[in-house]
Amino acid sequence: MADHGILPSVGRTGSCYDNAAAESFNAILKKELVNRKVYPTHNHAIRDVTA
Repeated sequence: MADHGILPSVGRTGSCYDNAAAESFNAILKKELVNRKVYPTHNHAIRDVTA
């Protein structure tokens, strides 16, 4: 990142407070969508989440 002049958007490793919005989104996505289905392949799961 530094080679390209990009600054990281999160701080310390392991601190949930630095990335709370993303962690909350991931938890809801898993609870409401992913954990309620059985996907036949990894690609099916990716398509479902990104559609």
